[in-house]
Amino acid sequence: QIVTKNMFLRIALSGGYVAVIMLLQYFTNFLRVNDWEKSGVIFTLFIMFQLSNAFNSRELGKKSIFASIGKNKIMLLTFTITFILQIIIVTFCPAVFGISRISITSWLKTLLVSSSIIVISELYKWVYRKTRRIDKIDKRVA
Repeated sequence: QIVTKNMFLRIALSGGYVAVIMLLQYFTNFLRVNDWEKSGVIFTLFIMFQLSNAFNSRELGKKSIFASIGKNKIMLLTFTITFILQIIIVTFCPAVFGISRISITSWLKTLLVSSSIIVISELYKWVYRKTRRIDKIDKRVA
């Protein structure tokens, strides 16, 4: 089996979280962005979620992504290039993609919210590690 139960739960948690945040932004505009920049924010939010989640996918097990974040130079380079391309697309050619430009404030909000997927994943892994240690201690005691 390629996808373990733990991996499936993390994928479902991440996917559900991204879906909820995207729908909340689309229907409620919880980031409180200007009407003229909504399409650019949704597009950027989705791309930034995917980039942030790419870091999560580097460690599908129980290990934190921060333990080896600098070891994969290709991943860091790919992230950087994609991020720069996103800035170029949203800033200089949004019409090509049918989106709008977004303000610096909206960029910051979008980056903050999209990086929250890393926090969610790290919390899940932390709880998983803690509960597994308790299980192992209980088995040794019993």
